[in-house]
Amino acid sequence: MDDLFRSPAPHPGATPPHEAAVFGFRTALVVIAALTAAVAVRHAWLPDLPIVASAALVATVALPWLLRAGRRRFGPTGEIVASGALIAQGPVLLALALYGLGYPPVLMRWAAQGDPAGVPARVVVQAALALGVAGGLGAVAASRLRVAPAVSRAASRGAAAALAAATLLVGAGAARSALVPDIEAYIRALPVLGAIGPAPESFPAMKHVASSWHDAILLKSERGDATARVKVQCIVDTCDLWLMGASGTQLPRLTLRMSEELRLVFRHDAGARVWIMDGAGPRRAFHEESMEPAVLRAGLLLGPLALGRFPLACAAAGAAIAALFLLRFRTRARRVRELEAMRQGTLDEDGWVHFDDGSPDARVDADAQLAPGPALARPIASHGDAGAYRHGPLPLAGMIQGEKRALLRAAAGSASGALAASIAASAMSISPLLAAALAGLVI
Repeated sequence: MDDLFRSPAPHPGATPPHEAAVFGFRTALVVIAALTAAVAVRHAWLPDLPIVASAALVATVALPWLLRAGRRRFGPTGEIVASGALIAQGPVLLALALYGLGYPPVLMRWAAQGDPAGVPARVVVQAALALGVAGGLGAVAASRLRVAPAVSRAASRGAAAALAAATLLVGAGAARSALVPDIEAYIRALPVLGAIGPAPESFPAMKHVASSWHDAILLKSERGDATARVKVQCIVDTCDLWLMGASGTQLPRLTLRMSEELRLVFRHDAGARVWIMDGAGPRRAFHEESMEPAVLRAGLLLGPLALGRFPLACAAAGAAIAALFLLRFRTRARRVRELEAMRQGTLDEDGWVHFDDGSPDARVDADAQLAPGPALARPIASHGDAGAYRHGPLPLAGMIQGEKRALLRAAAGSASGALAASIAASAMSISPLLAAALAGLVI
């Protein structure tokens, strides 16, 4: 096991850096495509779809295909290159997840005026560039990797620790979601004390809803105080909003894109003493008295909140895939140990295996139809076993044709690739959960 990474590793110059970088960028295209698809699905069918968690799950499911592509391109270490590209993109997904949560304000969801998908175009471009750069750098770093035995053991423990952390976060998030509502459920349960459209007077004619503060919409809390005013003017599908608090403070104009299907509502949270504007554009929160923007943190002003069940299900599926890769690594690692214990020899035309270490020769069954050349055989445990090999055929189950070094390189590359894939799957699944944990939605 100590030589799992070191002995069969290719020469550092075996993979040109520019080829690894190009492959890493192509790996990032899979994640970018998953993010784009999640945005489109959210806009068309599922408005509450978690974009980053869904994209991370898609990338994790596509991991076997990426591993095969890396193996075809770079040989035994190709799986490490593909996994390294995904691992490097984990921090970018973490940053995107934090942005999607509006961290530290947790009430702001992905949205931008004029963008039907609810995600600013600049964020899409920046995310694509960041993922591409991270994927390329991760692939180059993985292609240069020559791991010492101590590091190989640390990598194995690290994969198990990453999987344990993902499992712990999923369990903690599931327990919390069973006790407290998630963000969306909490906001939907708040009373609606004011609304704008769709209505005949504003849609589709798009008349001026309010042309003066005298005609503005009045917002009163359940207590009957903290009256705020909202003046709205709509031209075509663009609405300008002016807000004035009970103290007389007037905020700068807000511009929103609306349609006949959208309904802008004002919800009130009596405990947090805030108004929440929801329905079109970014979700915004304002203090009762002044209508100044409110910065709301999970568990601080709104009380305990939990992560939604769908993000937890995505993370749980990703953790399960990581566990499968870790099991595959352990199986392949046993194969490496078996190969290391086998003896190198040469099979002649008469069916005899001559071992390089001077062990007694052994012969194989004449009907085996094996080609002469290098061969490996299991070690002979005792002299009696040697005699059995001498006077009887060598069991084919204990013999492999080929050079030991080449077979070890392929087997060790396959095992280390499975280990790296487990770490990559854990990184994909843990990124959205870690962002939610930082926002106070998991623990």
